[in-house]
Amino acid sequence: RAQLKAMLYADAEHTIQSVRNMSYYEYSLLGISQLYSNAPKDAILSFNRALLLNPHYSQAYLYRGMAYVASQDRQRAGSDFQRAIQLYPEDPSPYREIATLFVGKEDSIPYLRRLLEIDPDDYATMLALATMEAKTGNLAEAKSLSEKILLYSNQPDLKNSAKEIIAQ
Repeated sequence: RAQLKAMLYADAEHTIQSVRNMSYYEYSLLGISQLYSNAPKDAILSFNRALLLNPHYSQAYLYRGMAYVASQDRQRAGSDFQRAIQLYPEDPSPYREIATLFVGKEDSIPYLRRLLEIDPDDYATMLALATMEAKTGNLAEAKSLSEKILLYSNQPDLKNSAKEIIAQ
């Protein structure tokens, strides 16, 4: 029994030493694994550790924001997505995540526009923007975006939705 305790203690001590020596990247990988294993609170702790080691790692802010969304903390999620945008403005992921936070709200429009600047051929984003432009009364812009979808997209569901916007 004493031998078993000693082995468990040695294993625990080894684990603690391994954790102490983890890099910000390894903490982020652990956090991503925890996030996708439906353990968002554990993921947040791992991303916190990653950010203590490297406060300029935009991906840790992005994924911690996603963990906050999973934990129903939209305010912190939005802050983390904003920080990820500040650190790496060319990455479309935080714009997409923050636009999703604001889905159906006028606040999503600047993020959807920025996504289209980064990837002008993202027709799903184009449709989301056209929908929001129509909702806010900017019908000319909504129709213009919808016409582009009809011309260039090869996705029938997007085209059908674009037709509905044009018909308004």
